[in-house]
Amino acid sequence: MAGSLEFIKSAEITTTSTTLDVTDCFTSNYDVYQITFSGISTSTAVTENYAIRFLDTSDTQITANYAYAVLQMRASAVFEEKRSTSQSGLIYLVRAYSDPKGGSANLFVYNPTDTGSYTFSNWQSAGQVNTNLNANEKGIGVLKDTQEVTGIRLYGFGGLSMDSAKISVYGVK
Repeated sequence: MAGSLEFIKSAEITTTSTTLDVTDCFTSNYDVYQITFSGISTSTAVTENYAIRFLDTSDTQITANYAYAVLQMRASAVFEEKRSTSQSGLIYLVRAYSDPKGGSANLFVYNPTDTGSYTFSNWQSAGQVNTNLNANEKGIGVLKDTQEVTGIRLYGFGGLSMDSAKISVYGVK
């Protein structure tokens, strides 16, 4: 992606939570955003799948009209495709296991404030499905709605928690 990045905003949690929001980070100043997710970890001994939802202008999460396609690339199993044309969020962003290293992801978001266009995204991530077994994912997604999007929420799919996470948002010039 040609261009330079301009830091906009970040948010972080250091205590157990099920969500992490970054509000008012998308404006008409940029058409493309790069969002990094880092240090996503959990203390539970299960593999947790983290997902995103976009936030509208009143910081309310948008919970319908998402579609995605994801290629899961695990070190311990054959690659697997996951996809849906009707979902409540963009799931399979990153996997995390009870490991202090945590998972990370890099997400691009296109045209979030353009009310004449859907909000598109693509991402890649590195995480774990259990001790020492990598779970990398590469995905594309769309919010099939033309409402203005101004923020993003990271959440544990199915209400699962996270003990730490950081989100940083950059505008692409």
